[in-house]
Order: sequence, then C-alpha cells, then structure tokens
Amino acid sequence: MRARLGLLLAQHAYLMGDKVSLADYAILPLVRQFARVDRQWYLQAPLPHLRNWLNKHLQDQRFAKAMAKYPQWLETNEEFLFGHAD
Repeated sequence: MRARLGLLLAQHAYLMGDKVSLADYAILPLVRQFARVDRQWYLQAPLPHLRNWLNKHLQDQRFAKAMAKYPQWLETNEEFLFGHAD
C-alpha cells in the first residue's frame, strides 16, 4: 500500500488526481494515525510525497473545522449545540 500511495502522490497532488476526493478523506485518518504511531520512523522513511500530502491536509481549514474540539460531556444540565458560534 505504501508504494502505491507514493506512486499516486508522485504523479498528482491527491490520490485520484489534482483535486481532493473522497479517497483522500477516507484514508486520511489512517495515514494520520500511522504517522503518529512511530513518529521517528515515519519522519525518516522514504515517504516524501505521503508526508507532503498529509501536511497539506493537516493545514487545510476544512480539516481544522472537522477536528474542532468540543467540551467533554459531563453529567451537568449545561446545553451544548455542535457548530454553534459563540
């Protein structure tokens, strides 16, 4: 799989071409977790295109919005609406 991703990303900015697709979003959580498990190995591995692809997604505003942290649910009567702008 690693070689296949590297080959695809060497040819295009995203997995299916030059536009982000569902394939990119589907595999993003797996690659993100993979990169964190053994950080030293990931950083020195011959994966420059994959690292660039992941960094591009991590810097994207859509990713930041999707990964917004919400307060923990506690057994209080406090109401919290997801996506509610303060």
